[in-house]
Formats: sequence, C-alpha cells, structure tokens
Amino acid sequence: AVAVGGLSFVFRHTPGHTPGGCCIACGATIFSGDTLFCGDVGRTDLPGGHYETLLASLRKMAGWGDGAVYPGHGEATTLAGERERNQWMREALL
Repeated sequence: AVAVGGLSFVFRHTPGHTPGGCCIACGATIFSGDTLFCGDVGRTDLPGGHYETLLASLRKMAGWGDGAVYPGHGEATTLAGERERNQWMREALL
C-alpha cells in the first residue's frame, strides 16, 4: 500500500490485458486501467494478452465490493453494475 495525504492506495495484480496489469484500490474505489471498462474489458488479442488470465482477474475483481470503477479511458462504472451487465464479468463468474 502507498499512503498519500491520508489515503491508502493498494496495487492489485490483474493480468490478462497485459502480463503486468494492475488495478489500484483506494477504499471501495477501483482504478482499473485497461482491465475493466464500462461494459467491456481490455483486449487480449495483442502480444502478452491472455483471455483465461483476464477472466481469472475479473473473478478476483468481482469480490472487491460494489464500489466505483474508473477505467483508463471511457466512462466510470461500478463493480455492482459490471457484475450485472458486463458479458465478460458474467462469463468469468460462471
């Protein structure tokens, strides 16, 4: 964890889009980079990407509560909403 001005940021390894992919958690808020987007996920067809690894990361993320998700680009979402509407998150949870 990294503390900044009274906030604690935890780096969580979420490979799949890239081998070293990470999300950053601050309380219930997640900065997901290119792992998870609103209604989508990061590509796995580029060098270093791996679909099954990404699904494993999404399974892990699904247990991180219901908080806000701020992806690397695009609109913000919530983990609760992505568990409900995101086809890849739903596939990961089968």
